[in-house]
Amino acid sequence: MPRANSSNEQFMQELTNLMLREGISRLTVGEIAARLRCSRRRLYTIAPSKEGLFLKVASEMFRAVRAEGWAAAARESTSAAKFAVYLGSGIPMVHRTTDAFYRDMDTLPAGRLLFDRHQRERIAGLEKLIEEGIQRGEFARFHSRVVAETLVRRECGAELHAEARRRRKPFRTGPILNGCGAGRRYGRWTRKTESAVRRR
Repeated sequence: MPRANSSNEQFMQELTNLMLREGISRLTVGEIAARLRCSRRRLYTIAPSKEGLFLKVASEMFRAVRAEGWAAAARESTSAAKFAVYLGSGIPMVHRTTDAFYRDMDTLPAGRLLFDRHQRERIAGLEKLIEEGIQRGEFARFHSRVVAETLVRRECGAELHAEARRRRKPFRTGPILNGCGAGRRYGRWTRKTESAVRRR
């Protein structure tokens, strides 16, 4: 637990863990300060309200998920592998968050807008990777936007509670890649990328 003089990086990590675990609706600024063993003033230098703190934490987490997705995709050489690791970059977020976090995201109008923007950007990124795979001849031609929307909303859509998502079976890319035409051309890559996603 951070002290008043802890580093900013450590402090923000502890604040993030608290928000992802408990949300914000049942906490006051005073309780947050007590839990993190810091002054209220330190919290107010980050945001002017507890809702602002919550939105800042959520925004940074969503940004990190997108950045990790692109970084992971850049390390791969085939469209099938890029597709799998980009989509899989959201899985760790699912395991870190709770129903309390998503309820508060849904309750706050600004939270809903933030989450919707995150999903739109993730969908656009996945659509881009699918289109690149089609252009490279690694995927069959199909409606990339529809597939991207379906997959992103399936994995991290607000309509599913966090606890329910954690109980789901491990995400498998094989059937999707086979449907894209990648399974016939890159069968070995399909199996490898499934294992990579499950390890994330």
